[in-house]
Amino acid sequence: MADNYINDGKILTFLESAITHPTHSSGFVESGDPVVIGDFAGVALSSAAAATDEIAVALEGVYEVSVTGTNGSNVAVAIGDLLYISTAALVSKTTSGKVFGIAHGAVQSGATTAINVKLSR
Repeated sequence: MADNYINDGKILTFLESAITHPTHSSGFVESGDPVVIGDFAGVALSSAAAATDEIAVALEGVYEVSVTGTNGSNVAVAIGDLLYISTAALVSKTTSGKVFGIAHGAVQSGATTAINVKLSR
């Protein structure tokens, strides 16, 4: 392996303050949250207690996340649909966000349901 090898890029670490994540009462990212960091989208693998905490984020794999059945108007999500993550860290079929992954479950139109999603990058 080359001397400059760092890791395989499947998991990267970011400061909590750089991560966009769903809103929580603590104000900090929680383990399992779908997240956005610039052009990176993934799933947080740990929770933060401070903005200076370093958080491991998975960029590959299959994770259960909350998905909303919308694409700007209510529309169901089917297995195999391409999903996007918004600047507010909401996962749906709304194409104005960053590519997040591929649905491995279904979500009814207008509903929010936790389903398995294969992360894409």
